[in-house]
Amino acid sequence: MGNALLKDTSLLKTKNHYPDSTLNDSMHPHMTKNPAASLSITQGLKLTWIASAFYLKLGLISMLSLGGLCAKEAPNFILVLTDDQGWTSLSAAMDLRRPNSKSDYHKTPNMDALLERGMRFSNGYAAAPVCSPTRYSIQFGKSPARLNYTRVLGRNGADHNQVGIPQVLKAADPDYLCAHLGKWHISADPERYGYDVHDGKTTNREGGFTMKDNDREWGGYAEDDPKRVFSLTNRAIDFMQKSLKEERPFFIQISHYAVHSNLVYNEEAFDEVGNWPDGKVHQNRAYAAMVHNLDQSIGLLSRGL
Repeated sequence: MGNALLKDTSLLKTKNHYPDSTLNDSMHPHMTKNPAASLSITQGLKLTWIASAFYLKLGLISMLSLGGLCAKEAPNFILVLTDDQGWTSLSAAMDLRRPNSKSDYHKTPNMDALLERGMRFSNGYAAAPVCSPTRYSIQFGKSPARLNYTRVLGRNGADHNQVGIPQVLKAADPDYLCAHLGKWHISADPERYGYDVHDGKTTNREGGFTMKDNDREWGGYAEDDPKRVFSLTNRAIDFMQKSLKEERPFFIQISHYAVHSNLVYNEEAFDEVGNWPDGKVHQNRAYAAMVHNLDQSIGLLSRGL
């Protein structure tokens, strides 16, 4: 995810815990926090936005940490992953040197706030141009080529005998509670890799993707909980509050089904976007409404902390 977050620490150097498995060198053992981005939250903890990286095709990764990896108390991690979100889909520029690296139609104040409080990875790229191989890469710290899985269609040649994020954290501290909510799209059960709470082997279908009605898929339609953005976020907040109540450190990955098709939004967002002037680059009202709902869920998550 870039080399701007390097700080000497041995917390994630865990190869000795898994002598029969290999951790990719790209799963770098060094991380740090941005001290200028911290703010006070409940129980006197400090919240630090570790990174907000927006990838072509796959979307947004935002990682938050309560404390630093060198702290005496184990940090908490939140990883937010959006699906198929474009590099120019935000209302803030991903590259400050390129004013056109933002949308001239979408409004994403909550995701923009991550950029202002964290870091822009303006030269970062997804591990693959399609979602599932990239999810493998994030989960196992290896490139899709090394995992032997570079396409969604066709045979999945990946060896699923890998070390996942929860296993790394629990090797450092067995008290960790780990959750994965939303789209998994890996051909092995999340429990295999140490997740205590998860939704199983979910794919795009659980987010409403069917490929049965092209007009409905791309024309858009309204639901109360579009792409499950609000229920996923509320469940994530419940998990984090439970972990804090039990005084246990946590890792949670919130993998949104948005903004992958179908285009789904709620009525309020669609009505609000209808009052916005069309942009020269972006004009799709249904898509903009879906992005708006996703951004609202990020705001809900931030306030829930």
